[in-house]
Amino acid sequence: MKNMTRLFGITLIILFALSCEEETTFIEPSESIFYFRGTINGVYKDWTVTDHKNGDNLDYRFNSASGVDSLGSDCENTFCKYMFEDVDIFENNGAGTTKNYIAAGFYISSKTGDRNEIINQFSVGQKDFGKPRSSITDPVKDGVYVYYIDENGKVWCSHYGSGFQTNSSFKSEEFLKQPYTEISCENIWRATFSCILYDGNGSSIKLDNCELYTPVIVIK
Repeated sequence: MKNMTRLFGITLIILFALSCEEETTFIEPSESIFYFRGTINGVYKDWTVTDHKNGDNLDYRFNSASGVDSLGSDCENTFCKYMFEDVDIFENNGAGTTKNYIAAGFYISSKTGDRNEIINQFSVGQKDFGKPRSSITDPVKDGVYVYYIDENGKVWCSHYGSGFQTNSSFKSEEFLKQPYTEISCENIWRATFSCILYDGNGSSIKLDNCELYTPVIVIK
């Protein structure tokens, strides 16, 4: 699966990454068909992973990743570390160009790097959009992000460029333990969102009535 190295062009240290293949209780297996559904620039998308085993032969697959790194050494007086946890659904192009790929997750700053801090971000409720820091002096703006690679391989992201999201919304709808022993993730996450994504060069696209349902929180 693909490493998540997409925050502001920073190469992240992936601690727990790899593909999600599942673990325990609380969700009925019949409910657990993973997907992204929503309208991107007026075009409806339905990317469904048809088998929770996430095999190489599927048209669409899922992945989850996790990472932590440092921006400085003064962890007593500054938020010296940053962490992320995210998920993605993507078209299975094998070794070909990455396209038709969408990811969502959280980026936060931390003094400790305690993973529970970022896992708590997935709790049910409305979420604020964030912006990753590229240096220790950048302001802390923890929150959710959405990252998209379109059918032409072009990258769009909620925090690129102006990152303007005043009229956007993102809600964590469910965050539950998942039932499959084949998936190396702790939970299943369902989120709904509408937002603007930017290419960093002045262009933007609109996402409306989107829903993401997929495993999350890679087991260490």
